[in-house]
Amino acid sequence: MEVLARTKQGFSVPLDMWFAKKLPKFFREHLGDGNQLASFGIKPSAVGSLMDLYSRYGRSDHCRRLWALVVLDRSLRGLIQSSPS
Repeated sequence: MEVLARTKQGFSVPLDMWFAKKLPKFFREHLGDGNQLASFGIKPSAVGSLMDLYSRYGRSDHCRRLWALVVLDRSLRGLIQSSPS
């Protein structure tokens, strides 16, 4: 009953469990060298550093940031592709 009475909460996506050891490869495939996000003010070097840190240490906070960048990149691409020329 406590679950029904508490305030609304979000939940985290269990990326580490879903992808296990494939995550570094997944992020590299989807974010590349980070250049596609540069036009939106995100430094490619920062994306690369974050990917390197995640590959090296596997911390979940790095994983969440990279996931957010993948979602942002895909959303922006979708908006650009669907906008009238």
